[in-house]
Amino acid sequence: MSTAKRTRRAPTKPTPGRATARAASEVAAPMLLADLLAPLSVARFASEHADRKPLHLPAGAAKRRRVQAFFDRERFARAIAQGHAATRGGSAEGFSLRAIFPPAHEGPVEIPIAPHQVDTLLGAGASVCVHDIHRADHALAALVSAAKHELSCVGQVGMSCYVSPAGHGLTTHFDAQAVLTLQVEGAKVWRYSEEPAVSVPRANAVLEASGKVEWTGEPLGDLPFPEIAPPTARMREVELTPGDVLYLPAGHWHETLAGSPSMGLVLYFVPLSFSAFLERWLWSCFEDNDAWIRGLPASTIAPGRVMQGVPGPVAAYLAARLDELRAMLSEVDAGDVQLARVWRRFVAQGSPAPAPVHAGPVRKGDLLRVVAPHLVSALQGKGEGEGAGIHLCVGDREIDLPASFAPLVREVLGGGAFRAGSIAGMAWKEAREALEVLLTEGVLERVDAAQAGAGTTGSG
Repeated sequence: MSTAKRTRRAPTKPTPGRATARAASEVAAPMLLADLLAPLSVARFASEHADRKPLHLPAGAAKRRRVQAFFDRERFARAIAQGHAATRGGSAEGFSLRAIFPPAHEGPVEIPIAPHQVDTLLGAGASVCVHDIHRADHALAALVSAAKHELSCVGQVGMSCYVSPAGHGLTTHFDAQAVLTLQVEGAKVWRYSEEPAVSVPRANAVLEASGKVEWTGEPLGDLPFPEIAPPTARMREVELTPGDVLYLPAGHWHETLAGSPSMGLVLYFVPLSFSAFLERWLWSCFEDNDAWIRGLPASTIAPGRVMQGVPGPVAAYLAARLDELRAMLSEVDAGDVQLARVWRRFVAQGSPAPAPVHAGPVRKGDLLRVVAPHLVSALQGKGEGEGAGIHLCVGDREIDLPASFAPLVREVLGGGAFRAGSIAGMAWKEAREALEVLLTEGVLERVDAAQAGAGTTGSG
């Protein structure tokens, strides 16, 4: 096609149970992060609370009813059955089903379980955690994707589900990632510290029964975990009931106790280090450079000698690559479009990818609307020729459009319905070509006047 280029997709992995989970969740009303945070706006949450301070949002009656209609025990049972079957009882793709027993001496004990064991173990006093439950439920996956886009998160975003019997919960600990809990059933008391034990924790940590703080796992780098003192300040206490939301940044001590049989959904936000971002950006800058792709040369180390550095051939290779890197860095700034594209791809990672559809020809007067406004953004290219175009970003895809398509892009970004043929500043022939691409790619959909409502623009 001469004007609009077809989609480039980021590599994605299949989601376990996607087809069956989609059918099971069609009756659920969709929810976005904005719905969970209401009446607080996403923008205010991002500027005042995200990675800064805790937030407790009690629910009103309407929100409580909506949340209870969105997810319940029946949906939970379907999700764990589908996720368990798709992973053959393992934890492929992140999904796992575990029972968590209260600590006898040290930390809590976690064991993998099967769906048919859940009720028995809850009756025995264990809590049940379903990690990455969104991988087995389409509506939860859509909520996770929406939250990632609404907050422009470059790290991993996922959702777990915790079910606890009355009188049980999780012991005192803190997480290496921020968590946003939505209570969907029963009541659970949360006690949490107003200030973080560690502002940027390298891992999770648990307060053992002995009073000692133990880190989970092993350090990723060469530095050992720091010593952490047990919490000493009084912790704040809140009771979550259906519809209530609690947000805790990383590193805040917290513990839970269910006052009645309880179920909650937990959005987690794993940060992406700058070094990881830099690695991806450097790859995008030098992916067509054979010397960078080939890698370091083979060399030998003379026996019996103390090395003063890397061998000569390796040093020569590194010097050449560092010279290239310095030259590139001297010309780039934070507004570079390639940096923006890499940033956007991290934000879009894991986004749902609608299957292409047979849209048919577009006619003047057709009423069109973007399918998921929160998944759509655009980047202005720089330079001349192809570089001067617009990258229309839709989930994990990029569709390249000429700069002259700016009026169409503005209509799409507006999120409302518009009529084909009414886009000011564009010839009908080129607009029709692009609209047919966007319809076929699942970016736009045809709607009628009742569906469009007040969002309709143009006269057709």
